[in-house]
Amino acid sequence: KTNSTKTDWVVGANLYTSSFDEEVSINERDQKDTTIGAFVNNITDLNNNWILETGLRTDFTTDWGAFVLPRASLLYKSDGRFTSRLGGGLGYKIPDLFTEDAERLNFQNVMAIDKNELVAETSYGMNLDFDYGFAITDQINFSINQLFYLTAIDNGLLLNSSATSPGMFEYSNATDFTFSRGAETNIKFSYKDFKWFLNYALIDTQLNYLDGNPQKPLTAKHNAGSVIMYENEKWRIGYETYYTGKQLLFDGSDSQDFLLMGLLVMKNFDWGNLYMNFENLTDRRQSRYSPTVTTDITGVPTFNEIYAPTDGFILSAGIIWKPFGNKSHHGHGHHDD
Repeated sequence: KTNSTKTDWVVGANLYTSSFDEEVSINERDQKDTTIGAFVNNITDLNNNWILETGLRTDFTTDWGAFVLPRASLLYKSDGRFTSRLGGGLGYKIPDLFTEDAERLNFQNVMAIDKNELVAETSYGMNLDFDYGFAITDQINFSINQLFYLTAIDNGLLLNSSATSPGMFEYSNATDFTFSRGAETNIKFSYKDFKWFLNYALIDTQLNYLDGNPQKPLTAKHNAGSVIMYENEKWRIGYETYYTGKQLLFDGSDSQDFLLMGLLVMKNFDWGNLYMNFENLTDRRQSRYSPTVTTDITGVPTFNEIYAPTDGFILSAGIIWKPFGNKSHHGHGHHDD
């Protein structure tokens, strides 16, 4: 690593190895991979307001080929409290057996990764964010961070029923992109000992390789949250609310949207803390909306996908004892970003 007053260089190398050796299996699914690479990063202060960061990484894999991965970002910092960053880059992931789809099947009847038929996933991404904060009054502060992003995944790894081996599941590469775009908003207000955090996320992930370009299953398009905190030397009280929108299920239907609430109350003493934590106050759980397990006419159970909490309301309470006193209590500003 070298640096000067205007520029900073980082040069390095990487080595990754993985080895999966399955002792008992009907079909051979062992897999070994080795990746070796090198990278160089540069950060340059163009002037007092603009910073350019660039990087290049090249990886060589034993069975999947070579990958050249450039990235770049441009940061603007105003003389006040406004910053903005525009960035983008390339990425990749070599196939392996351990995907969410295989986990839902408990890895049963899942065929091995075929290195002669599959290729690695590649990704292309861009993001733009803005961050601004100011004092509304001497005691009221406000800040907002707004993020936009675009990501495309080519040759995504899919797990489907095998056409040649009935009852088995095999991996293949998607014939078109998985295209994800979205935005995230984070807002913070602070007034004396009170802080209020608000967030909203839009996640629009389309599977272009399927007819109609549907939303990715179990991915809520709309998510929102609110956390209100009161904290001083004697008390810490927090009330949180989280909304999860409808999600597409694997049978083509939509799940129920739901709202979760929680409350934490903590009293600070010289010897420690007493606390009570109320989780899922509204007792939202998937069994209220749809069964988590179904059985066919022969009584064979089928475990449905999980899209909501399976536990209901939870109350916990406890004592935190600090034999050396509470001198290191987290005071004001503990939750500042």
